Amino acid sequence: MTPLVFASYEWAKENEQMTNERAAMPNMLGAYGKWAVEAVPDPPRLSFRQPMFTDPAAWRPNARSQFRERFMQPASASAPVAAVLQKSEFDGLSIEHLEWQLPFGPATEALFLKPAGVKGK
Repeated sequence: MTPLVFASYEWAKENEQMTNERAAMPNMLGAYGKWAVEAVPDPPRLSFRQPMFTDPAAWRPNARSQFRERFMQPASASAPVAAVLQKSEFDGLSIEHLEWQLPFGPATEALFLKPAGVKGK
């Protein structure tokens, strides 16, 4: 076997191995799956599988408070009140230009369209 042929076989073997290493296990995150797995330690910090947690009754209040803190809407958040900036009618259509402010970011603006002269819901 010539050195060139031998080198090409070696390159093919290495390339095949690289392809196998890059092949991700099927997951719902696609290419980000491996990154997500590596980003979270196993077991997760607040998991009952951690050695520091031995009593479920003692672990549960801590886990629930952390869940609420991370996933539930903040208690101070209230529904914003929209201000009507302008009202107009055109071709049987009532148009209201609205604006409201959320606790973050710039004010949100919208156009509310409804048939002209309609009352109620």
